[in-house]
Amino acid sequence: MVDRNGKVRAKFGLGTEGAPTLALRNKDGELGFVYSLAQQGAPTISLQDEDGKVRARLGLAAEGAPIIRLLNADGELRAIMGLTGDGSPVLQFLDKQGEPAWTAGAPSADDGSSATAEPETSERS
Repeated sequence: MVDRNGKVRAKFGLGTEGAPTLALRNKDGELGFVYSLAQQGAPTISLQDEDGKVRARLGLAAEGAPIIRLLNADGELRAIMGLTGDGSPVLQFLDKQGEPAWTAGAPSADDGSSATAEPETSERS
């Protein structure tokens, strides 16, 4: 779709791997929102900042569990919020190296290891 000024504002098509994708652009034609389906059918919504960098991603992880990922301006994952495969909530903050700095929710495993934000839920996209 093109606005009255000739700027592309919306595009629907197939991504590089053949997945359907809807992309919306701001008044300057810069990408701001992308909705796509992975080959397996899992939906993903990506929000880009004014520089076109992905800053937030909402999707479904394994077993259909919802997950939100927040990225900094350098594209580094810094926070994850979601549900595990059994529906338990998890919130995790990551340090600059991408290592867990703080985690709430999802009880520790029986073997004594600490839970991560995605014990059963790697994102499908």
